[in-house]
Amino acid sequence: MTLPEGQAENVDILLALRWKPLGEAGPHVLPLAYGSTTGQIHEAACTFLLSEVTQRTFGENATFHSDALTTLGIDHEAAQRLRSPLQAIAADLAGTTGIAEIWTSLNAVVASETDRLLPRRRNPAHTARLENLRARLHASASRIVPGRIAGEPQAVDRAVAT
Repeated sequence: MTLPEGQAENVDILLALRWKPLGEAGPHVLPLAYGSTTGQIHEAACTFLLSEVTQRTFGENATFHSDALTTLGIDHEAAQRLRSPLQAIAADLAGTTGIAEIWTSLNAVVASETDRLLPRRRNPAHTARLENLRARLHASASRIVPGRIAGEPQAVDRAVAT
């Protein structure tokens, strides 16, 4: 399902049973997660960046923010120190900086606060996550709707279920 721009004006949140449809719902839906990050360093790094964007856009962290920090071996104080560099990466992502350069920057930022080994090779699934996030940042001039899983405990006034 795709949520057209006009419909985004009338929706507070988009609900789905799984994360994947939210990522495919169009540039006006910003999923609050890509999926669980437990044990997956690159997935955790992407979630950490997503969390910065969701914090700025909706005032809340991405769903698996705490899991990402645990996987990355980053405590909350270190996460706060990384907010400014993550904001710079998000700004680059909203611009025209190449995905490879953004990926390198994200790995360097994460590596500055963790002892965990970050693989040097880019994973196409994770660079696709950055491309997906870029599309949402480019659409930010219009209304962005949070995408959630139906079982999350947050209250919803109006929702569209997929």
